[in-house]
Amino acid sequence: DLYLLARQRMYERTELKLQSAADLLDRAIAADPQYAPAYAQRGIAALLLSETSYGSIPQAVAQKQAKRYLDKALELNADLAEAWAGMGLYYNGPPRQSEKGLFALEKALAINPNLIDAGNWLVLLYWFTNQPGKSMALLDDLTTRDPLYKPAFGNRVYQLNMQRRQGEAR
Repeated sequence: DLYLLARQRMYERTELKLQSAADLLDRAIAADPQYAPAYAQRGIAALLLSETSYGSIPQAVAQKQAKRYLDKALELNADLAEAWAGMGLYYNGPPRQSEKGLFALEKALAINPNLIDAGNWLVLLYWFTNQPGKSMALLDDLTTRDPLYKPAFGNRVYQLNMQRRQGEAR
């Protein structure tokens, strides 16, 4: 229950909701130290709470914290899509390690093609590795499948603006 409530709060992408999710995940881990999905989401929450994302945790601190949780999740379950997605976000940087990030995110989606966060983070890596066609195609799929997923729409607006397609972005 704590894990599911945390996932719901993480979906909103505000610092307050992400911090609440991190607290819930800490409680979930304390209740069941072998529950790999809680570690994976806790690592993702740490990254999203960094100063370069939605929060105020120094980037280096967030990266270190996230890596510890994500490694633990993969130690408990090497085939956990959420953990691979988190590793993809981790490798998206800074510093960006594109090859490792692409591998992790593509692996996450091979395990669970419906993992929308992994798809969204893969959109970003495709964009940053100069693959705008792949990026926009995946964005089209994400926004069609989940029209309430705000991060994909934000990335879509950003990419359209970068392509000087302001009318579509509006």
